[in-house]
Amino acid sequence: MLTENTPPNNAPDEDPAQRDARAVRRWYPLSFLLKLLVLMLIVLAIMFAIFFYAAGTDAGTKFILEKISVETGIDFKYGRGNLRDGIWVTDIDIEATEDLEILVDKAYVKIGWRAVFAKEVHLSDADIQTIEIINKKTTYW
Repeated sequence: MLTENTPPNNAPDEDPAQRDARAVRRWYPLSFLLKLLVLMLIVLAIMFAIFFYAAGTDAGTKFILEKISVETGIDFKYGRGNLRDGIWVTDIDIEATEDLEILVDKAYVKIGWRAVFAKEVHLSDADIQTIEIINKKTTYW
């Protein structure tokens, strides 16, 4: 119902191109943000898929373990296996503190994945052959 105070929806002198341009200006930022969000989600999904695939191959596991070794300062030698199923590592040298060093001869470990995203390493299953804990701090009796 139109009264004399309300203008009609379609003014007869309004250009349809101007009406469409106004609608695009109103909705374009929302559309752009939605497209950007979808693109970011797709990129993240692809990154996780590549990481999951790399963790299942021997070469990808070796690459990831080298990066972990550099980041954490833990020295070890990669034996065989992959991060998804479990890996054999040898000659593990962990400097826990400046006074405490942990040496492991040979170990079969499975990594807990939730801790990886917190930049920590949790072993969900470990079979350690020999472990040696060395306290370098001198104690006087």
